[in-house]
Amino acid sequence: PLPPPSLSPSPSVSPAYARTRAHTYNRTSPHSQALKRKCEVSIQKSITVENVALMLTTADQRAAPALRKRCFEFVMAHFGEVLGTQTFADLPPALLRELCNEASARGVRVGYR
Repeated sequence: PLPPPSLSPSPSVSPAYARTRAHTYNRTSPHSQALKRKCEVSIQKSITVENVALMLTTADQRAAPALRKRCFEFVMAHFGEVLGTQTFADLPPALLRELCNEASARGVRVGYR
């Protein structure tokens, strides 16, 4: 078996890569869970208008609830900008519906009046 993953990812390893490794290493190991949480926090700091839809999709697929929630809130706060990105257009239909329904429920507006 592989040794437990380090809780301090090397600077040359991306947080997303480290989280994926932690996810595949052992989903129930306390070391794996701690590394996944640290990576989620690190990834949250790098969210941008251009990458948020891709990060949201990945968080949804990888069962990363904190990252998913942060991405969701980021999209709501920057909906007009995110709406114009290719990655938003490429969202899975279920996520796209969820985002649009939530934006509608919150009264999120796009553009100026």
